[in-house]
Amino acid sequence: MRRIASRAMLAAGLLAAVAILPLEHAQAAPVQFGDSYYEYVTHEAISWADANTAASSSTFMGVNGHLATVTSSAENDFLVNLAPTYFVRQVAWLGGAVDAANTARWAVGPEAGQLFSFENFVAGQPNDGPSNVWMNVPTSFAGVAIGAWGDAAGGISGAGNEVIGYFVEYQVGTVPLPAALPLMLTGLAGFGFVGWRRKRAMGGTVAD
Repeated sequence: MRRIASRAMLAAGLLAAVAILPLEHAQAAPVQFGDSYYEYVTHEAISWADANTAASSSTFMGVNGHLATVTSSAENDFLVNLAPTYFVRQVAWLGGAVDAANTARWAVGPEAGQLFSFENFVAGQPNDGPSNVWMNVPTSFAGVAIGAWGDAAGGISGAGNEVIGYFVEYQVGTVPLPAALPLMLTGLAGFGFVGWRRKRAMGGTVAD
């Protein structure tokens, strides 16, 4: 009886330990949209700075990731569908930053420093600069639609800005060709020219 009770207490202790650990989970593989691949990573209450570090440390197909920069409504809708369904309002970090004058710009990726060409802010947002930009992931709450954006002061999760994760983007389509590839192609072309000259010298029937 004492051994059974001890095992029950141990199991309860393990469950409690797991419950207080940060929840972090990425889907099996990034999903393509346009020239980029994206993944949603669940990590409860993570700060924007830590999410940014984690995203830039992630790699896919030899490319480092960054927090997603959204430049169209189609891309925004794609990210909404990439996130899990939650039954309470939760938000996920994007790669935007807001200055003290509440001007929003992309802070990461090729668009770093650029004003938004597309935005989906809730009316009255952003309003907490310096801050960072989040997207509301399912479900809608208090007039904040699914996929709408807002900002959280200091890039910190808190009341009204309950962060549950972040979006990572891998811009695979922007990766340059390996440096050796042009040289290899040039070499193959050279071999072809040498073979053509040799065939002419041997009296082959090669049209001029």
